[in-house]
Amino acid sequence: MDYEALMSFKSQISQESPSSPLSYWNPSSSPCTWPGVICNNFGNR
Repeated sequence: MDYEALMSFKSQISQESPSSPLSYWNPSSSPCTWPGVICNNFGNR
């Protein structure tokens, strides 16, 4: 569920810079590995 919300947020950011932390939000990796996303021990964001 959180994944979809984060990707929706990312898609609404206009003119994303290549150096933006959001540019590292890769849909094929766990959101817990994305810059700016903090997960607890249970993998919840």
